[in-house]
Amino acid sequence: GQAFGITFSFFFIFLADLGDKGLVMGISLLITCVVEVPVLYCASAVVKRIGFMSSVFVCLVATMLRFAFWGAMTNPWSCLI
Repeated sequence: GQAFGITFSFFFIFLADLGDKGLVMGISLLITCVVEVPVLYCASAVVKRIGFMSSVFVCLVATMLRFAFWGAMTNPWSCLI
């Protein structure tokens, strides 16, 4: 929870620096929340299938790619991809 709050707080500051007035921030948070519901529903099946450590590794790689993409962004709308 804390990592999510810190990440999105600074991400929203970054989006504001790119010129967003708040619309993209809201849409990105909406998409994140909507996508989390099926992911959390299927999480136990994924952990049982590939194992706990493999699940953690997949999540870390996905987070690394997400942060790398955010760092390369020049347009706030590109975060919705």
